[in-house]
Amino acid sequence: MTLHPFSVAPFIAHLKAAHLEESLGQQVTDALNTDQYIKTHTVLIENMLTPILNGDADQTVKDVLSPLLAHLKAAHLDESLGQQVTDLLNVDQYVKTHTVLVENMLEPVFNQLTC
Repeated sequence: MTLHPFSVAPFIAHLKAAHLEESLGQQVTDALNTDQYIKTHTVLIENMLTPILNGDADQTVKDVLSPLLAHLKAAHLDESLGQQVTDLLNVDQYVKTHTVLVENMLEPVFNQLTC
């Protein structure tokens, strides 16, 4: 699998702006705003994966990453930190949700192996 070269650009931009150009004190302040911190880093991951899905990656890679992006959006980007903590405290449902996520991500690989 070759990653589209632009998939690294959001990471480099984030690293420079949010870490290298910020003081340690500002980074700690940012991290203490947990809800925003998680949203920022979740969007970063989404921005890194989007070019892969829309770019040159083969269809299997796209099929594997699509459930992850859908999950990140629905369960993390569209949910507050408080809701995510509430979800996490419901351990049985949390494990089931993430087990199904992994299963959905692996299904295209298994399908390709059995063809």
